[in-house]
Amino acid sequence: MERAAALPQSMRQEVMNRLAREWAQRAPQGFVDFLKAASDPASQAALARAGFRELGNRGGGDEYLAEALALPEGRAKEEAVTALFSGWSQVNLETSSHALDGMARGPLRDAAIAAFVSNAAEIDRAAALAWSLDIDDPQRRRATTRRQAQSWLRSDPAAATRWIEASEAMPGEWKAELLGER
Repeated sequence: MERAAALPQSMRQEVMNRLAREWAQRAPQGFVDFLKAASDPASQAALARAGFRELGNRGGGDEYLAEALALPEGRAKEEAVTALFSGWSQVNLETSSHALDGMARGPLRDAAIAAFVSNAAEIDRAAALAWSLDIDDPQRRRATTRRQAQSWLRSDPAAATRWIEASEAMPGEWKAELLGER
């Protein structure tokens, strides 16, 4: 541990990320059990992020969502849930969106939606925008929706404009701002 502590921060982070990914690949339940038993769960946030992203990338989102939600409250839990959806939505939008439907509303679901939306936008911009409007936290909802809409407006202005104009969920003020920016 002393040698690891002597490494530069960026190198230490890369080593931890690699360790978490390998551990999640080779012994996923052991990885999860370690995080659950950690005496300082907050210090394990980076480990949780890298490992749960790997579990999601492997298509194990549905299998490991309950495990992520069972972690002790705090930063590691939020990182685990967010990373799981980030990885999971890259490999299966359908099952990850169904899981979002089943999650309790609140900050963890908001974080999961934001991660999901980033990947969904690559495949289905309309779905990504619709999901961004389902975030509970007003600031996060607005920022995520704005980011997704602006991106779509840059890549396909006609389709984005049609969707924004037709959206009943998007506030008129947001529509005016987005469409007035072009």
